[in-house]
Amino acid sequence: MNLLHRLDTPRDSRMVFALLLLRCILGILLWFKGLSFISHSPELEVLIGTSRFADQSHWIAGYVTWSHFFGGVMILLGLFTRFAIIVQLPVLIGAVFFVHAAHGIMGIDTQPVLSILVLVLMIFYLVKGPGPHSMDWHIKKILL
Repeated sequence: MNLLHRLDTPRDSRMVFALLLLRCILGILLWFKGLSFISHSPELEVLIGTSRFADQSHWIAGYVTWSHFFGGVMILLGLFTRFAIIVQLPVLIGAVFFVHAAHGIMGIDTQPVLSILVLVLMIFYLVKGPGPHSMDWHIKKILL
């Protein structure tokens, strides 16, 4: 209960720093994944083409790529964090339940576990918010 209370009121500087570091790592990870999708877009389109969404593979590949690229930067900066997470949630849910479920969650590949971890972190930041060291926090402080 003490940990839940500390997460509710982030006054402890170590907890605030840990949440900031975790948000920055999440943003950098998503940004690098977006860069990877940019450089491997034909493979991504082929992967989507093997699913039941084959007729929209080009559009979905673009959505996945750019939502990770720009959403990662937005999460890293803490700018419109909840919006960036809402835009990326369908991508992560699709990755966990459609792509990785077909290959098995606990295989040799670590991508399914990483996708689940990123999904859990995104849901956490969607509920909790970006924290006091973010552009959202400063904009809210200036405007309100």
